Amino acid sequence: MKKIILLTLISFTFTACSSTSKTPLSPEEKAEAEYKKNYTEVASHTIKTRSGNLTVIDRIHNRYSDDTTTSSMNLMIIRKSNTVKARAAQTAVFTATFALLILARNSNHIGYEGPDLLDKHSLSGKPIKPNFANPVFEQFSPKVRDWAAKWSFKGNSANKKLFVQPGRFYLVYEKFNKRDRFFLNNEVSLFL
Repeated sequence: MKKIILLTLISFTFTACSSTSKTPLSPEEKAEAEYKKNYTEVASHTIKTRSGNLTVIDRIHNRYSDDTTTSSMNLMIIRKSNTVKARAAQTAVFTATFALLILARNSNHIGYEGPDLLDKHSLSGKPIKPNFANPVFEQFSPKVRDWAAKWSFKGNSANKKLFVQPGRFYLVYEKFNKRDRFFLNNEVSLFL
């Protein structure tokens, strides 16, 4: 009898919990939820500027979107072999697309609409072992704070924020026909 009463109470509790309706999020709450999904804030620094306080926020972009790339926190390397593989993949896709157009007898439009895999800077590469951490927050962010302290920023003093966000951090080969020469690229974005 005790088990039946206990099961009835648990069943009633689950039913009550599942029947409660959620209130819809306000536009501000939706924007905040989207921000938390896309970014991770690492540190926040409040500095005094000529026009009042400014909050400098170091943040990481978590995922790819149309206008921004994901933040790289470790050094990647793009070798010539990465380009060779990308060119082979792009050639295969183009050939398959061309063959399908021929089979479909639709030769009015023949083109490739996929991503440009031939640009070495668009390749992702592989992480360097041992890991070499991106120095943006330790080296660049303090310089940004020093620079920002010397300036005046217009706008509401309560909402003045400057975001420091690392982009891609990678080594890429100089030229395809040269040997073992790489350039270091470290992308950083500032958003006010």
